[in-house]
Amino acid sequence: MAIPERYNTGYNIGVGGAVVRGGKLLLVRRASRHGRGNWQLPGGFIEPDETIEQAVVREVQEEAGVTAEVEAVLGLRSRYDPDSGNGIYVVMLLRPVSGEPTADGHEVDHAAYFTLNQIRELNPLPPVNWEIAQRVLDPTRCLLLPKPLTNLNGAKFTPFCRLTLASSANSPRTVNFSLSCHRFIKIRQSPEVGLGRTKIQRMFSGLKARKVLVSRKPAVGESLP
Repeated sequence: MAIPERYNTGYNIGVGGAVVRGGKLLLVRRASRHGRGNWQLPGGFIEPDETIEQAVVREVQEEAGVTAEVEAVLGLRSRYDPDSGNGIYVVMLLRPVSGEPTADGHEVDHAAYFTLNQIRELNPLPPVNWEIAQRVLDPTRCLLLPKPLTNLNGAKFTPFCRLTLASSANSPRTVNFSLSCHRFIKIRQSPEVGLGRTKIQRMFSGLKARKVLVSRKPAVGESLP
């Protein structure tokens, strides 16, 4: 089914909030027409005046009644189909702050925390949500961590980065670094700037990992080149 017209501008960005508490993942059961009955993460589309962090916190609060804080980016999904256009879905890991799961009674009719074994038994459970559940509840999960920065012109943005250090006695230290170009997602929120194909390409190019060789272990808090 087609997505709401206000979001269907050729490109759309959605967020999903993976809220974890005590080894359990917060899921909701969709009650609205789009995906009715599906068990999934609370989430939705980004409004024009929001960042991805603000959007996912709002969606979790609205749909599940849980106040939460963003911890990291878990991953993203890109897809295209004629009805919904070119869509990007960003999955965020969140820490619950307050509130117990309570369905809003409009977009969702059930909200609760589930173990992985309980999630396995939910029906219907879209494959993407089963994949997310396995990854988010895995203690060895990979994360892109937030790093708020201020640009030279004073503009604030938050790149999400993954830093993995590996070394051996006979080789220099290797740093694998990948950057989620959140600044380009924020550009899309500006009323004066549309999200054209070039910006989408630039955003994905920023997600390609690159390797940097350094001769010593970086100090705590030290910036990498």
